[in-house]
Amino acid sequence: MRPSNFAATSSRPANERFSGLRVLVAEDDGLVSLALQDILTDMGCEVVGSASEASAAMCLAQQARADVAFLDYWLHDKPVDAVADALITKGVPIVLATGFGPQDIAPRLRHVPLLRKPYIVEDVEEVLSQLLTPPALLMAGRNNASGHHAR
Repeated sequence: MRPSNFAATSSRPANERFSGLRVLVAEDDGLVSLALQDILTDMGCEVVGSASEASAAMCLAQQARADVAFLDYWLHDKPVDAVADALITKGVPIVLATGFGPQDIAPRLRHVPLLRKPYIVEDVEEVLSQLLTPPALLMAGRNNASGHHAR
């Protein structure tokens, strides 16, 4: 699934090549969430929702029209596995953010791009660029929560 209004126009500066990309953010630290949202909006993205708890993130995953989601893997000491599964099932590419390592991520989600905290602009840009290439988009829609291939 290619983001529907992901288009850079000639009237936009080059640093806004992600213009119109709709992003969902789930992060339990308010300052970290605001910093990520600032990075995304400075890059031209539209933050369509943010959540600090897993239940709110699940509501956003089900209702928000997002092209990409950044999920802190641990929201108040609860993993976001179900939220990640819901987004992957919808074909929404996700990034898992954590201050920990891949060993702390559920094995079925270890194929998902991992963004280390603290966030820096170049890392956010790089992971978005990787996510928006065709192979990453195909993988996002190919695996659902149970690990079976989507048809």
